[in-house]
Amino acid sequence: MARKSKKKKAAKKKPKAKSQQPKAKKPKARLVWHVFHFGERFELAEDMRMCRKGPLQFVRLFVAGANDNESHISIEQWAMLDREENTLILEAAFIRILKHAARRSRKYRGYVLNEHYRPATTAQIARIVKLDVSATARAIKVLAKYNLIERVAMPDFDSIPDEPDPPRKGTKGTDKSKKPEADGAGGIAAEGDAPAASLDLDKIYDPECREFAGEVFVKIFGRAAKAGVRADHREVGAFANAWCRAQTAGLKPSQLQALWDKSIKEAEKTGRANRRGRAKKPGAVWMKIFNGRLAGMENGK
Repeated sequence: MARKSKKKKAAKKKPKAKSQQPKAKKPKARLVWHVFHFGERFELAEDMRMCRKGPLQFVRLFVAGANDNESHISIEQWAMLDREENTLILEAAFIRILKHAARRSRKYRGYVLNEHYRPATTAQIARIVKLDVSATARAIKVLAKYNLIERVAMPDFDSIPDEPDPPRKGTKGTDKSKKPEADGAGGIAAEGDAPAASLDLDKIYDPECREFAGEVFVKIFGRAAKAGVRADHREVGAFANAWCRAQTAGLKPSQLQALWDKSIKEAEKTGRANRRGRAKKPGAVWMKIFNGRLAGMENGK
């Protein structure tokens, strides 16, 4: 009997659970401050089109809401910031952070990094914005409150390519079997004047005129202006000069904004007509409409 009871006890024993190893903790993501919607809000259209590799020379800043969601939201955020104390200090801090984030190559732009390309600490940001650490901490908190800056997981920058700007190509090796490309006036460019590199618009020193000219050209001709194509140079120069004249025409900011929007829409319309072969000289057609609209605004019509 004693033996049977031992067997029963042995049968009742449960198998020992396998020793479970403690789960390895996932490393916490390193966080970094980032200017909210940096590319969409602050990079110039031409810099975005050509994917400029180096640090930016200029950034744009909305001063009035245009016909797009991004500008309206930005203006609303700035309006909410006005409710805070020391608004001027907060705005100055943001502008300094923005300038710091813009002075980086493409893959680092928008992030607030130190000299070792690591997330800048509050003390390091204090040196950027020229405030003491406590005032900087408050400024960061308020700017983040209104989503002017955001704290995000730091990307693995080493795995992100940082391709250079498109290189300028000469005229050697041109494929003669391809048809010569249409020039900016709607005609045919000479074979020796058809390099593939984009025209360097940085020679137009006014950033607003440069942005306007580049955008109008792309809308009309469906491509970026090309270096070495004389007709492209003429068209871009004329478009830039048109906006420079508008800037000095004594128009109100709202009128300038309306002129900009209507001019871009007219460029899109002219571009559609050009692609259908209905516009012999699309640049001249657009310019005539622009000049008439500008003259009407100057005369109060």
